[in-house]
Amino acid sequence: MTCAYIFNLQSANLCTKMKKYLSLAFLIATFLGCQEKNEKSHCEQFDDYAIEMNETLNAVRTKHRAKLLFVRRLNSSQTKWKNYRNSHIQTLYPDHEDSYGDGYRECRCKEINSMMKNRIAQLSLWLEPADENAECQSSKTR
Repeated sequence: MTCAYIFNLQSANLCTKMKKYLSLAFLIATFLGCQEKNEKSHCEQFDDYAIEMNETLNAVRTKHRAKLLFVRRLNSSQTKWKNYRNSHIQTLYPDHEDSYGDGYRECRCKEINSMMKNRIAQLSLWLEPADENAECQSSKTR
């Protein structure tokens, strides 16, 4: 079957133009479809997690600002957590980064992001309503 027959076109010239436009439309649709599915890389997500963690930390500080000892210890805990995070990454990748190949940077960011997601979940516990009846009383329950 020819293009002219399928599209009921009178001239071969119109058929050629139609093929070009359809090809271009297909390429554009394919490109746009790929763009929508394109997710951020792990290293691009790092900033998002860092912002979320800082916002969560600041919200905890604000909610508990009257508890000076708690806030001081929270700040100390956060500093120590960052030291732990950095030490853990250095343990995972003790050699020079060139020895781990092309994926090193993304793998490193992926691990840090995972650690930050867990830390955000830990910090978020202090934003939940207090459970006065909790078996184990702590700063999270008061």
